[in-house]
Amino acid sequence: MNFHVNVQYNVINKILVSLIIATFVIAVLFFTTLPRSVFDLPKISAVYVLILTIIGLWIFSGKLLKASPFNLPIIAYLGISIIATIFAVSPYVSIFGFYKRYDGLLALFSYIILFYAIITFIKKSYIEHILDIIIGTAILAC
Repeated sequence: MNFHVNVQYNVINKILVSLIIATFVIAVLFFTTLPRSVFDLPKISAVYVLILTIIGLWIFSGKLLKASPFNLPIIAYLGISIIATIFAVSPYVSIFGFYKRYDGLLALFSYIILFYAIITFIKKSYIEHILDIIIGTAILAC
């Protein structure tokens, strides 16, 4: 029984690492030929879908967040952003961003989740390989 749980945990970890890498690759390479928003909306939508998938698998894996020296600054910045959203003139824009700039509170949550997924699921020895993939993707995009 323990072997089965361990194999399942390893499979979930591999899927999560693949999704984290896919988030970077898709955010750079994904586009559509729709005339209204060729780059911005499709990219952030793809990132949101991948982040939601990462959250679901993360919950299913049962793995807890790893501690980081950035916890306090991240929590402080997130708290300030939430307070700013509450008191914003346009909370909708503060949450979702606006046309061509989809960098609202929802995007901030996504980036924070991605950060914690990276430090929780990606081993330090694998970072160099991921950087190679990101650099290769950037070269492809140019």
